[in-house]
Amino acid sequence: MSFTLKIMHSTVGYGDIYPITTLGRIMAICIAYLGVGAVAIPTGIISAGFVEQYQRKSSLSNIKEADIHEIAEIFVDKRFAGKSVEEMEEAEQVTIFLILREDLSILPQKDTILKLNDIIVIRGENP
Repeated sequence: MSFTLKIMHSTVGYGDIYPITTLGRIMAICIAYLGVGAVAIPTGIISAGFVEQYQRKSSLSNIKEADIHEIAEIFVDKRFAGKSVEEMEEAEQVTIFLILREDLSILPQKDTILKLNDIIVIRGENP
């Protein structure tokens, strides 16, 4: 009787057709577990993917919010034109990440000379 109840709960019918032989019952149990597993395993994998993406997105947004106040773009005027990146970084206590010059994006080296009308992307040093 208990076998009939177990199969009846894991199938769609009312249990009016069920296996009688031992081999049939063993096969029915295996098929029932495989049917549940066919739904449960992909559901778990997809759910884990959603959780991973959510955690990654939330950690990236925390980094962006923390750094947004320290990053700036500065227009190079007469005060900074002709200075090297190293001189600028030491004098102003900043790190230069990128130099935008006309249509070029330049990764700065210590000896790169800043020109008038360059735009530099900087981050202030922590005190």
